[in-house]
Amino acid sequence: MQSKSSKVSSFIIRDYSIVLAILLAFAIFSVLNPRFARTYNVLSVLQHASLLCIISTGLTLVLILDEFDLSFATLSSAAVCLSVNMVETHLPGFFAVAVALGIGLLVGLINGLLVAKLRMQSFIATLGTGTILTGLNYSVSGGKTIVVVGGLPPWFNFLGQESFFRISYLVPMMVIVVVVASIFVRYTTLGRKMYGVGANKEACRVVGVNVAATQIVAFVACGFTAGLTGFLLASRLGGGHPLAGDEFLLQGFAAVFIGMTMKGGIPSILGTFLGSIFLAEVGSGLTLVDVDYTYQYVVNGLIIVVFVCIAYVARNRLMERSAAAFATAKN
Repeated sequence: MQSKSSKVSSFIIRDYSIVLAILLAFAIFSVLNPRFARTYNVLSVLQHASLLCIISTGLTLVLILDEFDLSFATLSSAAVCLSVNMVETHLPGFFAVAVALGIGLLVGLINGLLVAKLRMQSFIATLGTGTILTGLNYSVSGGKTIVVVGGLPPWFNFLGQESFFRISYLVPMMVIVVVVASIFVRYTTLGRKMYGVGANKEACRVVGVNVAATQIVAFVACGFTAGLTGFLLASRLGGGHPLAGDEFLLQGFAAVFIGMTMKGGIPSILGTFLGSIFLAEVGSGLTLVDVDYTYQYVVNGLIIVVFVCIAYVARNRLMERSAAAFATAKN
């Protein structure tokens, strides 16, 4: 029999290893470079985590369904190019926001319909739409950075470049997205059904759950967060580039996979939030201790492998416990 203290310790290590990792990384980098612990750097880490967290939140909903979306990063790049292009062509400011969110919703809907109605593998469907978007990005931008003569208007750059009390406006945007998504998956019927669909689609169909509608909603939400991230990224950069958001592909999946260590190997909004913070923290720390940029890829790859292993071990143990509980109840 385990003692009460050992049970508590194993619970913390099992379900909150990402929290321990964040605290440990903070301590290590603070010792290696005292500037890491200063307020301005902590705020910088939050700012860098914001866009990653926003786009990864939508991806989390898709992964909860045990599906994949390989188009979300390219979609954010499309939103960057199109929103800046709207300003460049002197259209009213509303169009820049509307086209970024609209392309996200449209592509998300298309992905959802391909998966839910045509029963295509999400991996293949989103790979196809992502490739189409890559061509669109190069067409709109001409394959080069979009620079608006005279600069983008102040309203466009406001959310990405301005701050209050030294806190970037991107940070409260991240908090709003995380809170709304958390309420959705925890307190709405559709949100709770997503976990059931992810666990067993066929069983959900048998009991009357509209699996197709659930899948479509998840992909549309993923498209929306990608479009929103694209607009905010354009605001942050003050311009557009056909590959501006492509870096989110690896980082987005990494944030979700790292966060999966919290819920027994199951994706969660809170886990993704913490995973985004951890990745931004490590990136900032490695830069401050002068680790070569090429080696940062190696470190990030090792982090992903380690946390994915932890997540899948936790998931297997959760499934074993569930199976054992079911067998006990049946007997």
